[in-house]
Amino acid sequence: MTASIWCERGGREGPYLVLLHGIGANGAVWDAMKPVIDAEWPGRWLVADFRGHGRSSYGAPYGIGNHAADVAALLAQDQEVTILGHSLGAIVALALASRAGGSGSRKRVR
Repeated sequence: MTASIWCERGGREGPYLVLLHGIGANGAVWDAMKPVIDAEWPGRWLVADFRGHGRSSYGAPYGIGNHAADVAALLAQDQEVTILGHSLGAIVALALASRAGGSGSRKRVR
């Protein structure tokens, strides 16, 4: 089963800030930060709910690699991306960054 991943986007043209939630949470944990990010971040932002969390559908298999692949699918291949993750989100961020560092990758991750 393929999961349908919920995400919200905002901001303006420029690099992406991807905000990843922790285990037992969903993207709503970043709601209080959105006005600050809109005012201060020089680009776009994206908040997603991992599969099986919040507004995303349930769709096994679950795992760090699957969550990283789901987030990667929400981003264009050649985008500059900064990832901010809390708890599980930080682990997924590391997996996502390691995927971007592979040969042939054009995605720049900070």
